[in-house]
Amino acid sequence: MSLRAGLLCAAISVCFSCFSTSVREDVLTYHDGSEYAGQFRDGVRNGYGTYIWPDGNRYIGQWEDDKLHGKGTFIFTNGERYEGQFGGGLRNGYGTYTWPNGNEYTGQFKDDKLHGNGTFTFANGERYEGQFQYGERNGYGTFIWPNGNKYTGQWEDDKQNGNGTLTFAHGEIYEGQFQHGLRNGEGTNIWSNGKKYVGQWKDDKQNGNGILYNPDGSVHQKGIFEYDEYIGQ
Repeated sequence: MSLRAGLLCAAISVCFSCFSTSVREDVLTYHDGSEYAGQFRDGVRNGYGTYIWPDGNRYIGQWEDDKLHGKGTFIFTNGERYEGQFGGGLRNGYGTYTWPNGNEYTGQFKDDKLHGNGTFTFANGERYEGQFQYGERNGYGTFIWPNGNKYTGQWEDDKQNGNGTLTFAHGEIYEGQFQHGLRNGEGTNIWSNGKKYVGQWKDDKQNGNGILYNPDGSVHQKGIFEYDEYIGQ
């Protein structure tokens, strides 16, 4: 091959490469009625664009290799809305999800689920700040009720489970073990008047071995309790 022919082939190759990776903008309507208006590269959606599904759901944001990828906003026809990061076509990364009833979550996502650290604010004034796993409260977190009650501790499957502290607005405090959202196991409860119980609990009741102290620190009852009732030694 001559030098001139070789240079020509190289030039054609470079131009073809530039053309195949160039970004173009277009508007397409698909056979199912969905529409896309935005950027393409190599024949697939890449860059920035808007996709509208036949049911009215829409996505506005970044694309990579025909998938939602990067920053974007997904608007559902039922009033739900997500603004944040996407990866591989799913909500992955950091974002905010709002529901039409006023609930809102801001934090980390994984594969379309609440996953990682985040804050869930309920329309009724309740708020949870802490860890999530696959859509549920799991790990360590704080839940605050509208009346001022607060729980800080471990969670499992959306319930207080493990060690934690429950602080009531009227001054009562419980520190100890929880299971299925209730005081279960070993724990200490201190009432606002100074009375204190140290011992075992079952389903939010004093149950098992324990000691009930008077406000002055003297022992009031010591022995076996059954659902808040003192049974004896």
